[in-house]
Amino acid sequence: MGCGENEVTEILTRVDPQVRVVRMWNLAGGISAEMTAVEVVWPDGSSGRVVVRRNDTAAAEYDLLRQLPSFGIPVPRPRGFDTATAALVLDYVEGDGRYAESDGPDTARAFAEMLATIHRVDGARAEFDGLPRRVDAVARHLANPPAVLDATTREEYVRTMLSERWPPPATNLPCLLHGDFWPGNVLWRDDAIVAVIDWEEPSVGDPVADLGSVRLDLLWVFGPDVMATFTAMYASATGVDMTNLPLWDLVAALRPAGNISSWSSQWPALGRPDIRPETMRTDHRWFVDQARAALT
Repeated sequence: MGCGENEVTEILTRVDPQVRVVRMWNLAGGISAEMTAVEVVWPDGSSGRVVVRRNDTAAAEYDLLRQLPSFGIPVPRPRGFDTATAALVLDYVEGDGRYAESDGPDTARAFAEMLATIHRVDGARAEFDGLPRRVDAVARHLANPPAVLDATTREEYVRTMLSERWPPPATNLPCLLHGDFWPGNVLWRDDAIVAVIDWEEPSVGDPVADLGSVRLDLLWVFGPDVMATFTAMYASATGVDMTNLPLWDLVAALRPAGNISSWSSQWPALGRPDIRPETMRTDHRWFVDQARAALT
């Protein structure tokens, strides 16, 4: 869902009073953010495309996007932030997600390299003082379960296992975490990653915290072999201590609780009608079981 055309025009005009709007269209795929793509002409006569995003974390995302290129992380260029509507304006990046099963090996390699680059950013830097600490966010989530737990993902079982072991001992230095690094948030062009997008859930914490969520998504899209290859490549590239990986796998397993049916609905449009609620739940069960086995 996007903003209204008049509102988008007003947002862009406040960001740059001399910009000219040519056309606009809504972008699909936004769950937590309203997104509108806009073709514009800038004051110097050059044309381009931008995205107008509105969500609860747009201001923090704007600040973060301005910093990330200095760490070698490819992100859309932020053009401005409109305080009146809490809207972020950033460059539209031409690129595609990769979802075909045949893309699995290349995705494992590139994801391992890119996630390693992100995790080399020291979480103790002063500019990240305002970011949430991932271990604390998980503790709050465990302490406040929903009124109805999702039996199809064994939510109560997973919560119990985690609650008995939380918080995990610190075995790695804290780093910057993306929070939602999955194939839909990584854009490719000419066989290379050109942008990591949707920095709505950044935090600071154990690098393995990101690893768990990536592993589950790769399992769903490409299968267990690609998931294992990615994990091994990441471990080799970073040398991080993987002791707490089973716990972070379980944290990742809580994210789709109550959401698998809605999450699965996106896959036919992405060319993967074979990814269905039943297959996702089967893979999820296997994922939880392998994490539990690693803890015993």
